[in-house]
Amino acid sequence: MQIKNKYFIFFTIGILAVFLASFTTLLFLFPTSSVFAVETSKSKIKDLVITISPTKELLRVKNMAPGNMVIAPLRVMNTGKEDFSYDISNEMESGDMLYNELDLTITDQKGKLLYSKKLKDLKNLELGKLNISQNETFNISVGLPIEAGNEYQGTHTSVKFVLNAHPLK
Repeated sequence: MQIKNKYFIFFTIGILAVFLASFTTLLFLFPTSSVFAVETSKSKIKDLVITISPTKELLRVKNMAPGNMVIAPLRVMNTGKEDFSYDISNEMESGDMLYNELDLTITDQKGKLLYSKKLKDLKNLELGKLNISQNETFNISVGLPIEAGNEYQGTHTSVKFVLNAHPLK
């Protein structure tokens, strides 16, 4: 009788191990991933030059699960010959399902909250004014809400943040 119980326990553990391995494999076969690029718009006024760092890819996120958030610094510099005000917007390049669900938070270098809403709603957020040779760093946080379901598993989005410089009036 004890031999049958022993085999039953090993059989149950084996089935659970196979199930767990299969589930984990599926999770990695269909990861959620996002790419967040950054660029500046070309000003029609040649003395307005806004420079950013990093220059291309701000974030690349793989396997984002509900409740996860990633943070990256974005440095903005005035390398032109005029002071300017500037704003930030974003453009979805692909993957509208995940794009519409992601949360975005932007804080300045002092920790002041500038934006905390859905990524898709970011349009022409005024970031302030930069004098010649000045720079400012912002923290960009992107997260998948904890209440997001399994329907986002295997989805992908690509987003471009665009910074625009405007002459001071």
